[in-house]
Amino acid sequence: YQVVALSPGHGEGMAFLVEHFTAQERWDHLVQLYDDALRGRPKPEAEQGILLQIGMVHWRFRQSPADAEPYFARLRKLDPVHPGMLQFYREHLESTGDRVRLVTILTDAQRITQDPKQRASLSVELARAAQASGATDKAVEAWKAVQRMDPTNAEALPALRELYRQTQKWNALVEVLKGEADALTGDGPEVVDAKILKLREMVGIYREHLKLAVMAVNTWAAILALRPSDREALDSLATTYESMGRLNDLIQVLTKKA
Repeated sequence: YQVVALSPGHGEGMAFLVEHFTAQERWDHLVQLYDDALRGRPKPEAEQGILLQIGMVHWRFRQSPADAEPYFARLRKLDPVHPGMLQFYREHLESTGDRVRLVTILTDAQRITQDPKQRASLSVELARAAQASGATDKAVEAWKAVQRMDPTNAEALPALRELYRQTQKWNALVEVLKGEADALTGDGPEVVDAKILKLREMVGIYREHLKLAVMAVNTWAAILALRPSDREALDSLATTYESMGRLNDLIQVLTKKA
């Protein structure tokens, strides 16, 4: 006691008292010990360690995240990408439902980190959190960033497709579907079926939302190029050509049907 009173943060004295208070589960005394060390104005590296220890004591041992939060907030100012701090906010803000604040914290961390792997991981986490929070514009930008960093990411395109439907950004949705269709390589039956499924979805968007009859016709034609006997495509083209007065095209479709 006398050593740390004279020299707050003294290494050997702190180590002894931390072990002593931890063994006896005297958490209030342990927090006071760390607070005294903070008042001694330690070096930045030591300050980060002390803030982490106080926060962990409140969070893990005293089961009081509200008391821990001010210390993790101070730690965040010193190191916005500190893994212990980020883990605290992940769990704490998820339990309180404050995903908007979590998005802010992850955004700062993703912007500041210099580690490419950590940036990629934080980008995916940020995109998920933004989508869960209902911040659709933020989620779209986050998933697009994920896709730029990792074009093979399996989550980005499905997430963007869902978000574009929610926000009725039909042109953007068509581009996503085109990208998914183009990414399907090969000419096997399963690949053809998957491509046609994407093209049918595009037809619905052109017809129902964008009111682009010509683009719908072109997409039906693309389906026929993959599957010449596709009955839905033939029927739809026949109806469209008849309504547009394109009789020569109608004759060709009827001939194929026959």
